Amino acid sequence: MGYFFIIEPEAKVIHNISNINRENKYLMGIKESYNRKIIFKNNCEQSLKSYLYFYWAFFGWLLRQFIAGNIIKALGMIKGMVKR
Repeated sequence: MGYFFIIEPEAKVIHNISNINRENKYLMGIKESYNRKIIFKNNCEQSLKSYLYFYWAFFGWLLRQFIAGNIIKALGMIKGMVKR
């Protein structure tokens, strides 16, 4: 087909993350957990078993954020979960 690629072991890529256009972690946590809650309510069976699974998964996701040191994001996730 005429396609080819060249491997250059000496090539370097530097990716610098800019904070100019990024949301803060608290707001990102609110949006992520709120979106998960909306997706669950609109697309999943609304039974006691599915609620238990959902909140168990949320607790694990929240615990992971605390362990990783993302305290601000975890607090935003809690607020997003109780948001109406």
